[in-house]
Amino acid sequence: MDTPPADYDDDDEVVAESEPSTHQKEDIEEAKFYPFTDLYKRRFLWYYDSYLKAIDGASTKVKDGRQFENTPFEYGTNAMRGKYAYASLKTRFQRVLQALEAEKDTWARDGRQLMANQHGTALNLQHQFESLHAHYSGNNGPSVEISLVDANPFVWTLTFFGPQSTDLSGATINTRLHFPFDFPEEQPRVTVLTPLFHHRISATTKALCYFPTKLYDVQNHIESIMAVVVDESPTYDPRTLVNPAASALLWGDENSKKMYRRKLRRSVQDAMESCDEF
Repeated sequence: MDTPPADYDDDDEVVAESEPSTHQKEDIEEAKFYPFTDLYKRRFLWYYDSYLKAIDGASTKVKDGRQFENTPFEYGTNAMRGKYAYASLKTRFQRVLQALEAEKDTWARDGRQLMANQHGTALNLQHQFESLHAHYSGNNGPSVEISLVDANPFVWTLTFFGPQSTDLSGATINTRLHFPFDFPEEQPRVTVLTPLFHHRISATTKALCYFPTKLYDVQNHIESIMAVVVDESPTYDPRTLVNPAASALLWGDENSKKMYRRKLRRSVQDAMESCDEF
């Protein structure tokens, strides 16, 4: 990804002596820098359940088709006119989710071909995989298994095990890492395949909320993933409220916290009994 000059402003108008040609306009559009697009996408997957919960809650209070009411400070052209349309809004959110899943599928579908073409990101990920596979196979630290899905360096499976004497004891935790073609400028999307009732895992999208400190280092991603899943004493962070039901229990009173742990242990037991293949 080309980095724009330091004084580049995404909102600046392009000034030219004459009207740019069609090709020039296309080049200008491609040159625009959108640093937060990937962040928006990952956050959308994290907070998807919260968005739908808010839509469902609001739709019980206001009927679709009702006109917006003007607030005291609105007048003339300084007003937001329109109608409530929560059903349509929910449908749009569902379509965005489908589009993000399709984008992830594209990485999986085209990744092997990029490796065959000696694509830089593919070579980087392949090298990191080989190094980490040797590292974890050498019994360094906790028992961890990593593999590539269909020999594709853009799709990894990470398997680790719940520590003894914790609520995750006995759990085999399978996760899937989908790497974008522009990694590390864009970050992987991590999905927890094992069905767990966990405050860091979205109930619908199964996206894991975690914060690596070295965005380019896959080992740091792996260690960050394992750390947040097995953390027995998490610190409250409003960014991590990705599972509304689980978060409400975990950050509630003592009885709620006990219920959270009970539900987490029950989900571990259910996962062990189902013996799903991932």
